[in-house]
This record gives sequence, C-alpha cells and structure tokens, in this order.
Amino acid sequence: MNRNEFQALRYLLQAQRDGRAMGPKDLAVMLHVSTASVTKIVDSLVNKGELRRIPHPTDRRATILEPIDGASEKINNAYARFHQVIVEIIDTLPEQDNELLATRIEQVASALIEDNPALEQSVSPPQ
Repeated sequence: MNRNEFQALRYLLQAQRDGRAMGPKDLAVMLHVSTASVTKIVDSLVNKGELRRIPHPTDRRATILEPIDGASEKINNAYARFHQVIVEIIDTLPEQDNELLATRIEQVASALIEDNPALEQSVSPPQ
C-alpha cells in the first residue's frame, strides 16, 4: 500500500468513526489530489480488497467509499510497528542525545503551535 492509499484509508476510517459518508470528491480534497488521481487510488484499494464502493442512498449518481471490516486493524498494526521501531531506536540513545532530541522536538512543537494555536491543546509537553 503506497502513502496515498494509506492516507486515504485513514481518512475513510475516521469518517466512518464520525458517522460521515465520504465519496471520491471528498477524498480528493482531503488528499489534495485531482479526481483522476483519487480514482486511481480508489481503484487500487478496491482491487486490493481494502475498500468497497457502495451506492449513495439518496443520489443515484454518487458513490460512497467504505473501508472493509479489517481495514482499521491493518492501519493500527502499521502504526504499532512504526511506534515500536522509534521506541527501540530512542531507547539506545545516550542520555545526552535524549536531551538534545527532547529539546528539538519541543522546538518543532512550539513552531507548529505558533503557526496554528489550536494545536496547543493537542501538543502539550509532558509534565
């Protein structure tokens, strides 16, 4: 699964959790890609068995994109592995490197918060 497919599946799973129907046009906006590109992404995910197209309940011209039942587990497993690798590497760093890493991460978080103050609630340093 490539990066756009992974992101598409994440967005569709979040929409599903929120109780929102999402079609190809919505997905194109979320991914910042053209409708032609999103068609290729959706076709690929459908062919891989990760996604299905279902008819829109009120607009017969439209389709809704729906992740398969096991899609959430696949995404969670991918993030779990990512987290595991990061922790394994950070655990081997000397204390001095950990301090530098923590400082740099705080600088990144501060810069992002300056650009978007709404992030401050979700990106708070550990106490």
